[in-house]
Amino acid sequence: MPSGSKTPRAAGAVFFLVAILRGWMGSGLTDPARTKGPDEQDHDFSGVLSLAIRTKTLGLLKGGFDRSGAEPPHGLSDELARRQEEILTINLRALMTISKLAHSFDQADLPYAVIKGPLRAEQVYGAMDVRFGSDIDVLTDPNRYREALRLIEDRMDYTCLVPPDDRWWHDFLGEAPLAGKDRGAPIIDLHNQLQQPGGPYPASLQGFLDETQTRAIGSNSARILSAQNALMLTAISYGKALRNAEPWIAYAHEICYALHTLPPSAEEELRVRARDLRIGRLFDEFLRASKALFDTPIRHDSSPARQKLAMSACGYASPEFLGRSKASWRWTEGTGPTRLGTFASAIVREAKGRLSYRASTKFD
Repeated sequence: MPSGSKTPRAAGAVFFLVAILRGWMGSGLTDPARTKGPDEQDHDFSGVLSLAIRTKTLGLLKGGFDRSGAEPPHGLSDELARRQEEILTINLRALMTISKLAHSFDQADLPYAVIKGPLRAEQVYGAMDVRFGSDIDVLTDPNRYREALRLIEDRMDYTCLVPPDDRWWHDFLGEAPLAGKDRGAPIIDLHNQLQQPGGPYPASLQGFLDETQTRAIGSNSARILSAQNALMLTAISYGKALRNAEPWIAYAHEICYALHTLPPSAEEELRVRARDLRIGRLFDEFLRASKALFDTPIRHDSSPARQKLAMSACGYASPEFLGRSKASWRWTEGTGPTRLGTFASAIVREAKGRLSYRASTKFD
């Protein structure tokens, strides 16, 4: 049992969740003894359900069962269908706001790309009921970030939740949350960068805004990241999650399923793109970890390394001394003094960010 797990039952829920999600790749729940430990008579699926909610994979459960040809535990089909209806209802509400936001940005000739959320889920999985879109994330040109903030406030009747001089939010996180006057309206997170202090980030954002795709929303449309750039963002999200000991299984599943549906040449093309953006080391690690997670079933008799990987993917990573700094070093591009200088700059920036955080706006 890996030291990061809390109990054998927690590990069982993790292994079962991985097995369900493998179903999207045409494998998964084929062995009746799939993830049972020696002290378990049956799976407590409520534990898997709770874990799926916490790891943001709830909407993927039904598809995992369906594609592997396995039946959900007794009585769970209706529950999973109900959960997906809830996700779809939330996402349809978000799409209305995305449509209005896209129209406003287009009228003002402001560059933007909607990132994450239901449009990204549809781009990867071909469905909008597999991922919650309660918040709307949109990237804009850093040089026009303040203009974009004013646009959302003036034209969409939203209010920025952090003051203009909050450096933690605007400069170090590179984003700001905005709330609509309608209490049911989704939060809009406006981004001017794609990084966390101390974490890896792309060398340039211009390609992310120039190479967009258009997705229809009724009679309107919205711009989203290209499929390739969206996977670069997924890798960056993995890095953030790993450094913060948060679940990253949803990101791993996204890239594995995307590669499952793409031609064999896609993997090398993604590696080249990552190197061009100077996040090649991060992307290579992300890809290795993701493929290892879903390659073969993980059970109680699997190697300690594979069990530890699964637990980490679900947010049960054991604390590691200087783990955040070690991860940053692994992902730092370059060699010799150049690499050392880049790493030092990232650590200094993270330290400055922590100082700014003390005086920043905080939310429960």
